[in-house]
Amino acid sequence: MFNKRVYFTANILILLLAAVLFISSCLNSSEIIFNIDWQMVAVLIVTAIISHFLKALRLYLEFYEFNISKAVFTKQYCKVIPVSILLPFKSGDIFRAYSYGYAIGNYYAGFSVVLLDRFVDTVALIFVMLIFSFSMGIHLTFVFYLLLTFLGLLALIYFRFPYMYRYWKKYLIKSKSSQRTIKHLRSIENLKRAFDHVETVVRGKFLITFLISVCAWLVEIGGLVIYCQWTNQYDHLVVSDYLTGILSGNQHEYLTQFIILSVSIFAILYAAVSITLIIRRRKEKK
Repeated sequence: MFNKRVYFTANILILLLAAVLFISSCLNSSEIIFNIDWQMVAVLIVTAIISHFLKALRLYLEFYEFNISKAVFTKQYCKVIPVSILLPFKSGDIFRAYSYGYAIGNYYAGFSVVLLDRFVDTVALIFVMLIFSFSMGIHLTFVFYLLLTFLGLLALIYFRFPYMYRYWKKYLIKSKSSQRTIKHLRSIENLKRAFDHVETVVRGKFLITFLISVCAWLVEIGGLVIYCQWTNQYDHLVVSDYLTGILSGNQHEYLTQFIILSVSIFAILYAAVSITLIIRRRKEKK
């Protein structure tokens, strides 16, 4: 199940794809990149570091019970975030779940925790959008309501899962015994264990992870406000345009620069952490 060769090959292919998308994004946004001064680069770097630190802290809390080491967690985070940022339609989350599932030795838990992380982040984004909608008159787009529908479906699955689990377990136990039946029983038991972990996180940590997510979004928006005031582009609609752009895929100039700098920072950090871990393993073998 945890084939190292398959995992290594998948990593190489996905990272190469992300690299191609990154280079393409840089070429298409060359004017935006080179028109920024060093002071604004500093603002973007500080914003990216604080924002992603908060998001990493949220995910670490969600994976905490799996006893994943900080070094391994950091290496995985630095690797998967550029992929998650660059791949369209949040498809990078599949690679993120796959990588963490491999790291903790449980793909079911990896996918369920990453799905929970995306749920919490989306709830926080919608909360922030509603605040700015009431205070600044943000126009809520179709994508906003689509996200609400997505959150509603996830919530429905979460609340109905115990009933579905009991039904299918009872059905499989009563059905004719075979290798396939045993395999299905193992699968739903793995899903149940993953669900139990998600339920524990939701009951004990949902509020704190939600508040961390809200803070991360506010930091990102704060960087936007500073950026726009510095470049004399600020008006009362700038936050509205930025938030709706995140949902619709229409990238604001600030978002483009934020993405490119974030990916660059995490690529450097991933290389640094990987080299550090390799050196540490070699020292331990001696």
